[in-house]
Amino acid sequence: MIENLLKRPTRNLSAFISVISTIENQLNAAYKDLIETLQHRINSSQQLEIVRKKLNSIAELLPTAPRNLMDVTRFRKIEFSSEKYATLLEEIIRNFGDQISEIPIEVYQLVNITENPDFIFETLNVLCDVKQMDNYTQFTANLLQNLFRDESYLMFAFIKLSHNEIKDERWNEIEQYIQQLISVPDKIANRLKSSFPFIFEPDVYTAILMMNALKSIHVMTHINKVEQAKVYDFKFISKVISRVMTNFKSSTKAVNCTISILSTQATQNFYQNSIREVVKHLQRNASEIIIQHTFAKEKRKQVILKLFGEIWKSIPECYYFITKKIPLLTYSNDDLIIENIVFFYAVEDIKLMENIFMDMLNIWGSKSHVLDTSFEQHFYVTKFIVLMTSYLPSINDLSDKIRHLIFNGAQVHIGSTDVKLRALGMITSEIIVSMLDEGLKEEEKLKFDYSEFDESIMNSIVNVIRNYPTRKVLWENLEPFEVNDAEIEKYMNELIAISENKSSELTVKDDKIEQKITIKSSERVDIKSKTIKASVVKELDSDDDDDLQVYEDNEVVYDVNQPRYLLDIISALSTKDGLENPEVFQATMNSSQEIIKQQLAKSHSDIAIDLLRIFISLQKTCFCDNFERLRMNILVETCCTYPKECAQYICQEFNTEMTKYSMHTRMLMLDILSESAKCLSKLDIPNKDNENESTMKQQKYQGLNKLTIKLQEELNDRNKRDAQKIIQQRLLKKTRKIATRTKSINETSGINQFANYAGWFFFPIMQGFGKKQIVFSSKTILKNDMDNILLIKFLNTISIIMLCAENSTIALRMAKEIVNLSVFLRYHNEAKIRLAVLHMFATIILAVPKKILMNEFNNELNEFMNHLNMIAKSTVVNYEPDKDCREFAKELIKMCFNALYDDNDEQ
Repeated sequence: MIENLLKRPTRNLSAFISVISTIENQLNAAYKDLIETLQHRINSSQQLEIVRKKLNSIAELLPTAPRNLMDVTRFRKIEFSSEKYATLLEEIIRNFGDQISEIPIEVYQLVNITENPDFIFETLNVLCDVKQMDNYTQFTANLLQNLFRDESYLMFAFIKLSHNEIKDERWNEIEQYIQQLISVPDKIANRLKSSFPFIFEPDVYTAILMMNALKSIHVMTHINKVEQAKVYDFKFISKVISRVMTNFKSSTKAVNCTISILSTQATQNFYQNSIREVVKHLQRNASEIIIQHTFAKEKRKQVILKLFGEIWKSIPECYYFITKKIPLLTYSNDDLIIENIVFFYAVEDIKLMENIFMDMLNIWGSKSHVLDTSFEQHFYVTKFIVLMTSYLPSINDLSDKIRHLIFNGAQVHIGSTDVKLRALGMITSEIIVSMLDEGLKEEEKLKFDYSEFDESIMNSIVNVIRNYPTRKVLWENLEPFEVNDAEIEKYMNELIAISENKSSELTVKDDKIEQKITIKSSERVDIKSKTIKASVVKELDSDDDDDLQVYEDNEVVYDVNQPRYLLDIISALSTKDGLENPEVFQATMNSSQEIIKQQLAKSHSDIAIDLLRIFISLQKTCFCDNFERLRMNILVETCCTYPKECAQYICQEFNTEMTKYSMHTRMLMLDILSESAKCLSKLDIPNKDNENESTMKQQKYQGLNKLTIKLQEELNDRNKRDAQKIIQQRLLKKTRKIATRTKSINETSGINQFANYAGWFFFPIMQGFGKKQIVFSSKTILKNDMDNILLIKFLNTISIIMLCAENSTIALRMAKEIVNLSVFLRYHNEAKIRLAVLHMFATIILAVPKKILMNEFNNELNEFMNHLNMIAKSTVVNYEPDKDCREFAKELIKMCFNALYDDNDEQ
């Protein structure tokens, strides 16, 4: 190692520098030779063999052999890796990218380098590069698949990036590496659609990352123990675990196995400090997941104390979840979480438990909490209070305060019209007051008459609370337990089983992928050849001067009113002179889209927000041809350039105070979101064939009335397309067809770029629902009748965003929100809103893969099918009076049935 060599005499240092120089020279020479060879396409097995030998020679100089440059330089920034390694990988991908049937082993050796952080970063940067993935999708997917299936690659990469010699200034690179690691399944799924390798399915991918993180913890802990120094820290591993848990929390089995392993290791002296370091650096969402799982599932209370004891107060997230969120802001029907939390309070900080007890007792007796909170939540709080009463040693010291709160709370409960609340208030008051009056005789203690309550209330409420103090557990009564490596091995085997269950299907899936990608590659060549042919210009005869056009200088006139830069647009439309000058206004509107397309991506996102702010509120102050179309084109172009920032701004403005924007402006905001989503997802690409078809339809139906035309077109649609395509077409027509964004060949390749931004379009707009916009007075009745129009537009926008999020991993979370919203609005008084709800539910079936639908929404789909059957079979005066709803429900039933019972697509 370089540190040891530097401690030796100067003579050895000179030898060391000479070694480095020699290896660098050999490496550069081998690199130059290989690059020159790769400039020519490989057309024969002899050429392939030459390339393989040169790959092998360069691999011997890299960290794949005992003698290599990285072993002696370790964490020094290597010029080769930052400047040449990426170029080398790109050339290899370009040459081997079409040979998807077989990848030389030397290529795997070249990317499987973990001896230096630079190589780790560059490998993932190149393989996850948009250009490489777009052009050589299958090749990059295969390389990533083989890297992640390697038993040691990720483990050694994690270990190397956890070394304490990694400087803080490189943490941005590490953050980017983690982000790329997490986004690999999304990127591959967007390109390979439903045929992507199963190794990148959430459950399998989660298990792989977690296994390597856990193996890294074991190795780093062992090295730290042997060296008796902190050679490795656990901040990086903690970040990886946090991101995996947060982004793949639907993979509950793999996540739960990981938490069980971490909890079990925390009880062993060998691992305890390491696991606590991991817990300290967890991100907020991951901390909540681990705390929730541990307190809700772990029956061995010593494990909880070993995992969180001594450190939970120093971690703000842990302290908040344990003392605030779990007891006060959530509820559970499982009594184990209550037992564990209260026991944890009693052992760790009895004074803190006393304060929490008084706070909860105050909340329990408040009238607003009793009236506004669900019974389940109130029952949950009551259990906490009763159990904490049995633990508190100083309960008599607080006797007066407790009696005051209990008697006030008892009055509120007994005065309630809900018999369950009355029973709960009576038994709770009786138990706590009896503990305070422990010295009194039995007949002198507070007793209530429960004869008014039936047997079900007595068994489910009264007797449960009466026996709850018996759940108290004393430390000295805990059964001793020993944790050995066999238990950790059991959970690790479960993680391995999760990945192996899917891995067996890779061979079958790969064949389908290869066939699909080969077809796409040939199509790409055809497109390029057509473009080249179209661009061929007829050569002019040198002797034919008549064919030459006469150049007249006065024909070249520059419009002084036309803006040339983004700031010119902002200036022209922000001043009174620009808004009231017809020539400036028209010129600005006509040229803004092209300027934004060329310049905005190179500018800061704040410019995009300024443009949105101006054009959303822009009025037609002067005459302008196609003003609405031009404005929408400009807004969509802006939003597609900076999707995340623009979507956040639009959602924030939509959810602001009602007096700030008119109804028309808010509907425009929804149109921007839906049109931008369609442009990014490529679901709304203009097609000349469609235009020709439209012209033919006009000629065919000339002379017929509109109703006859509509019915005839509907019948033709049903004969030509299945139910899903009809529904998808209807949904895409729900927004105004006025925005057309120019697309290149690469943009129309079918890649769903919207998948990376779907969450920023969907969740902010959903979070504001029913608060300041579309406010309900009671049930589903809106306070303002005009909000019905806005609600229809809102639901259609949500439908389009969901439809555009196809093949995105976040689609599952979005679907769950839509299911809840559809249940809330399905019985609305307005027929158009009910129809929009049906459209919205249909997008779940269109956008979410069947396998996930069956696993996650089986009950919801069955329940919704019953609702649809009631609609389809109803008459005008019965369940559903609207004809459009009944007709659409019939189509939707077919889709639901196929999603639940038709497995043809899955085979």
